[in-house]
Amino acid sequence: MPEITIIPNWEHFIVQICSTLILFFVIRHFAWGPMKEFLRKRQEIVSEEINKAEKIREEAMTLKNDFDVKIKEAQEEARNIIEASKTQAKITHDQIIIEANEEAKQKIAKASLAIEQERKVTYAQLKEDIINITVSSTEKLIKKEIDDKVHEDLFNEFVVEVGGSNE
Repeated sequence: MPEITIIPNWEHFIVQICSTLILFFVIRHFAWGPMKEFLRKRQEIVSEEINKAEKIREEAMTLKNDFDVKIKEAQEEARNIIEASKTQAKITHDQIIIEANEEAKQKIAKASLAIEQERKVTYAQLKEDIINITVSSTEKLIKKEIDDKVHEDLFNEFVVEVGGSNE
């Protein structure tokens, strides 16, 4: 078993310190500058990326807000269009009803006029038929031939008595 000593060996200690210092200076001379430069560049890249991400987030928020405003405007415009369409439909509906009523009134007026004319024609025809029946009956009663002059006189007399003023 080897012997355990608590007191350090000064030779090993000094060699160890010297080699550590040499290693430190070599690393400092060859690696510290490039490592420090690498860390600085890395920090700049990370800062730039954070700034870009922040700008992109701000732009996204701006776009989102713009889109929200545009969506609200589009919804309002759609509501206005719907209201205008409803109003126009109501106006068109009312106009169609008015035109239909006017057309119905015109047709009723034409029909009334046609009925009135037909009534007058029928009344005149009826008068003529009654006169013809009366004349015929009268001829049979008196059993004689009535000439045209007498026929016309009888007709006029009958029209006056029966009510020629009703026409």
